[in-house]
Amino acid sequence: MKKRRDLLKWCGASMLVATSRLLAKSIAEINSNSEADSVTEDQRGDPDSVNEYVTFSPSAIRSIVTRSGKATFESWDAKLPTSMIATARQFIGCSRKTTPEQITKFLEVFDLPLTTDKGYVPFCAAGLSYCALLTYSSSLYNDARSSMTVERLRRLMPDVEHYYFYPTVSCVDMYHIAAGKRKWLTRNPESADLPKPGWIVLYDWNKRGTPDHCGLVQQATKDTLVTVEFNTSTGEGSQRNGGTVAKRTRTYDYVAGFVVTDAKP
Repeated sequence: MKKRRDLLKWCGASMLVATSRLLAKSIAEINSNSEADSVTEDQRGDPDSVNEYVTFSPSAIRSIVTRSGKATFESWDAKLPTSMIATARQFIGCSRKTTPEQITKFLEVFDLPLTTDKGYVPFCAAGLSYCALLTYSSSLYNDARSSMTVERLRRLMPDVEHYYFYPTVSCVDMYHIAAGKRKWLTRNPESADLPKPGWIVLYDWNKRGTPDHCGLVQQATKDTLVTVEFNTSTGEGSQRNGGTVAKRTRTYDYVAGFVVTDAKP
């Protein structure tokens, strides 16, 4: 009996290693040189900040998030959208200058670097996705943050996508997937309904019809949104020096709409 238990234990460990290697191999394709699949998206953390660019492979992210049609998922946590707020608030004050190692972790989940030859890589969507994965992992395993490896967070991507929203580095893809799943609400100035805490807000600074920044709704009134945003400024002085996780209070002027994260599956 002992030998059988040892064999099962060894098989389980081997499968875990194999799965981790497969995930790492798949996510590494994000930085492949495939011209046919490579996409460069411009993002900005504030209306008057300069453009930053993230280059990624949509199909590589899609393959890791969907995991070839995963049939079974972890438990749905109805509190996750609001729990994300507490997690995100823990990162307020982190920035490229003061805590580059933490910003690197946000991007590492998608195998992206902190900088490229085009400059810093924007991390608003990556940071928000990391926050969701971290929150979900905590609710499932009750582990300390230090024990949550990149591989563990990546394994939860299909579950977060299934229940809440599409984890990605792309604001544009986040919008399209939400719209396709009927979890997108276009901003309607005439509506009295307010976005809920834990929803994701997407901004369109130039009102060009394409989102270029996102944030996590903390609270809302009819005139303003209070958010936690990744890769933004502190809101004090010039907004051209961003790269920070910060609490923001904004009007609805640039809001394109919201990703609904609390719809019961």
